[in-house]
Amino acid sequence: MSRHVSLRGVAFGLWVALFPLLVAMVLWPVNSCSNRIGILIAAGGLVLGSLVFAWKRRVAILSLVATYLVIGLFLLAPGRPPETMSELRKPYIEALASYEGVPYVWGGETRFGMDCSGLVRKGFEDALLKKGVLSLNPFLVRGAIDLWWNDTSAKEIGKGYDGRTSHVTSCLSLKTLDSALLLPGDMAVTKSGVHVMAYLGGDKWIGSDPGEMKVTVFTVSGTRNGWFSCPMNIVRWNNIKGWVFFSRRPK
Repeated sequence: MSRHVSLRGVAFGLWVALFPLLVAMVLWPVNSCSNRIGILIAAGGLVLGSLVFAWKRRVAILSLVATYLVIGLFLLAPGRPPETMSELRKPYIEALASYEGVPYVWGGETRFGMDCSGLVRKGFEDALLKKGVLSLNPFLVRGAIDLWWNDTSAKEIGKGYDGRTSHVTSCLSLKTLDSALLLPGDMAVTKSGVHVMAYLGGDKWIGSDPGEMKVTVFTVSGTRNGWFSCPMNIVRWNNIKGWVFFSRRPK
């Protein structure tokens, strides 16, 4: 009996340890493949462990099963794509602006550090997740998961990111670009593909700048930042229809 209790205690201790481990992996700036897989394994372990430890408690096990079923069914429900990208533009800009001052970390995309491509992706991911949860739209939530899982570089964002972005125009520099061609949320990718920034509107751009070593908002007319004198490709997020599974396609 004591051996059984001891083993159960050890198992419970390991299960409890998954909580801080999961939090640490979620907050870890660099979104690597191993980190994403680790998050899924830790989350799965927490779910499985909660069912095991609640197995003999009827009310608890029924509550947990019901909760997990509701979450699972929600994520698998058809949902609906946005009518236009304008629905996501405001929450996207708000999400981008909320990261101002976050330290620059190569490969990062959390509030503990992010790089240039991590900023624009995380901002759009946040917008999709917020809009999806508030409107109970699993299509948008899956879009956020898709962005989280499919990490990419500034260069790939400029080249189309497997259909997620589209080319708007090119320019010799952002200082000479006609702002009438831009919409808030558009992204400027250097021709070399080493850096990307996002347009906030009103002559303002935001980027996780390796020179400033933080996420910084720049005003085109008032900056000497070198990125604003580089040849750029301007790209825009596409409507997310067609790159999220289990979703009802628009007619």
